Amino acid sequence: MTVINMEKADVILTDWNIVQIQASDGNFGELFIGYSIHDGLGRVSTRIESYDEKTKTGQTHSGSNYELKGEPGRPHHDALYVLETAIGAERVNGALDNPDGYMGLRFRYLVK
Repeated sequence: MTVINMEKADVILTDWNIVQIQASDGNFGELFIGYSIHDGLGRVSTRIESYDEKTKTGQTHSGSNYELKGEPGRPHHDALYVLETAIGAERVNGALDNPDGYMGLRFRYLVK
């Protein structure tokens, strides 16, 4: 599987969650992660700039607009692969198994 950079877009995600990554200053940044129904790819966004939990819509640092379908939970396996490629499988798998997070990585919503 190949990981590619995506251009600014309007994205609809299913099988999604929000991943929280701890920066060197101790604060957490958030990224959307899930399966893009338009391009059939697992996707991890740039940093979330705004998110409306009620409407499940948000905008990222790159200017992409996200709409989230369904309830949050375990992200799609293709999206997890993208995240693993970026930051390491050990961190991702540790965070999936531990609701409190692992090595500065956690999921905002319970992974089922």
